Amino acid sequence: MVLDFSTLSQKQINKIGKKFRDSIQDEADFEILEEFKKSYDELLIEYTSKISKDLNSLGSNFVIAGRLKRTSSIIRKLQRPQNKGMDLTRMSDIAGTRVIVENLTDQKKILDLEKKYFDILFNIFSKQNFQNELRAIMNDINNNWTRIHTLWGKTNVVDLAVERHINYRVYNDPSLKNHILSVYPSVISSDTAFVTKDAVINIDSKTISVSGNSNDWKRQVIGCNQTSFNNKLNFYARDKQMNIQITSLLKPIHKSKPVLSFFLSTLYYIDEINQKDSWYEDSQHNIKPYYKKKTKDKTVAKKEFTNNIKFSCMPHYELSSLFNFDIISGVKSYKPANVSKPTGTSSVRVDHDSLKKRYDSKGKYWEGFRSWSI
Repeated sequence: MVLDFSTLSQKQINKIGKKFRDSIQDEADFEILEEFKKSYDELLIEYTSKISKDLNSLGSNFVIAGRLKRTSSIIRKLQRPQNKGMDLTRMSDIAGTRVIVENLTDQKKILDLEKKYFDILFNIFSKQNFQNELRAIMNDINNNWTRIHTLWGKTNVVDLAVERHINYRVYNDPSLKNHILSVYPSVISSDTAFVTKDAVINIDSKTISVSGNSNDWKRQVIGCNQTSFNNKLNFYARDKQMNIQITSLLKPIHKSKPVLSFFLSTLYYIDEINQKDSWYEDSQHNIKPYYKKKTKDKTVAKKEFTNNIKFSCMPHYELSSLFNFDIISGVKSYKPANVSKPTGTSSVRVDHDSLKKRYDSKGKYWEGFRSWSI
């Protein structure tokens, strides 16, 4: 069973909005709200492309970005006292386009470099040989399941193998092999980090258990040493009742080259009864393991779990203004931990939609988030 947003009337959508306004929503309501947001996708791309085409025809020097309002921002707006009675279908700023027309040299360069390396890396990771080698990792685990799980003494036994796999393929692929000048020497970096002729590339591997930490799959998890994005003080932490400074430790520039951030995430499942690990396949599970125990109906499939591998690009520091200095949608861990007023963050979450909708220096649309199945 999959939720079908297209069958909902405007009245039903507004009813969902009222539930969020009154804080009585359930998990299914979040699904519907996400689908409602996505219904603006085609319109956003169409109008952003039209604006880009018009500006290009005038010979204008510009950069452009289109984005959807984050789910948390929609909910906050519905709950503001001054917006009492606002219908969800009448909210006027769910989708928007931002155009910047000055200080563009660095931004244009980085916009094109992020797209260039996203395309190169996606091509490597989506190749059949890469998928086959990921399956081989699981076969090796399952041939020695009890021994491996006992020796490691931890739930996630695939993380190091996947990191080595990424390193081997990246460093040996013909599209990059002759362009890599050196490893990136900084200790503040991702699992894989190297220097090319025009950029520094960071690739972090995220291996996620569908039953152990499924929340990490719904949005991109990013550590403080894996991003340079400047979110300023725009993230409001409801659990702390304060705006939080998002910690970004990755240097934006290394020897005049921009330091770029990419993430490859994989989703796995551990069957302890049959002593078998596998890359998660949603169609093989009638009872979905990503639901909480209190959820009554665990048979409803969630779209984000239909694929088990995803690749994304986190925007560079210089592009922060294109995202209104506001891309973080949640905090996974604070710094310091377990205090009432933290001074920063150790890891954060970013909505996939915020990473997906990207534009190059000429205003041409591309996607900075892709998902598929192993």
